[in-house]
Amino acid sequence: MLAEIADIHDMAISRDGNMLYAAIENTNSIVVFDLGQKKILHTFTAPIAKEKSVKHCGGCKDQGVRSLALSPDEKLIYATSFEANALSVINVATGEIIQSITTGAHPDSLILSRDGTKAWVMNRTSNSVSAIDLVTYQHVADIPLEKYDGTGTSNKPGAWVMALSPDEKNIVDTRYGQR
Repeated sequence: MLAEIADIHDMAISRDGNMLYAAIENTNSIVVFDLGQKKILHTFTAPIAKEKSVKHCGGCKDQGVRSLALSPDEKLIYATSFEANALSVINVATGEIIQSITTGAHPDSLILSRDGTKAWVMNRTSNSVSAIDLVTYQHVADIPLEKYDGTGTSNKPGAWVMALSPDEKNIVDTRYGQR
């Protein structure tokens, strides 16, 4: 069904199951797909124009929008941009970027609090988690992670993915190359 959308890095689905939002890393865009009608409704440009990314990172293949999360009211979508080092707040109805919030280096995965007032962004290169206040759109803190000693299958640094505990008091992360 989604064969027409290539290079999906992450997805978010509306509560009613009708809308799919897909992060397309290679084109640095977000595709809005109607699952009932089985068609693309919109394509939004992610936080940094691909032309700027190409100029700044020598090609930037796989360096665009990485992770998505919908606000509880589904009026906003949050997107991390690997090359831009940013979390962007995007109006779902218009595709307009409302706010771009600086994160640590190379933000990847993203999680929201249940009430949608906080976000945590995993920063792969800076090996940290950025705490973001989604009410004020402020970067509150960077939480450093333990250094990875490189004994796994890869020498790439940093965190990979994370999950929030049900009581929202702890974040669990994995490291690239860990066994």
